[in-house]
Amino acid sequence: MERLPANAVERAPIPWPSVAPWSTEHNLEVYPSLPGIKGRADDIAVKKAAALARINDLKADIVIYTDGSADGGCRRGGSAAVITSGSAEEPVMKEVIRTKGAPHTSSCEEEYQALMDAASWSIEQEPMRILICTDS
Repeated sequence: MERLPANAVERAPIPWPSVAPWSTEHNLEVYPSLPGIKGRADDIAVKKAAALARINDLKADIVIYTDGSADGGCRRGGSAAVITSGSAEEPVMKEVIRTKGAPHTSSCEEEYQALMDAASWSIEQEPMRILICTDS
């Protein structure tokens, strides 16, 4: 498999819709960026501190961390949603939802699956403030 050319590595930003495509009946809010972070090249310690501060600032009852990946970006994937309570610095793990991916998949599909697992879990809960954190 050939590597991507250098000019194909940088991705264009995703254009956010002018009208929210999600249902407002559930009182959803989407935060597509992290205050104080300019991009992937920012120092990891700065990104971690900004993420922890933002998670704590949003004062959620439950925080769900999601991630998905695929070997080589295209095979043997999987995803997980980790449901926690407590502070971002010392979360208390309540539950883990793991989903095995298809033999031929993509990292994007697995990230999506993790998010869908978190959303499905959230819908089944009593009303509370739930924050879903994803790196995609």
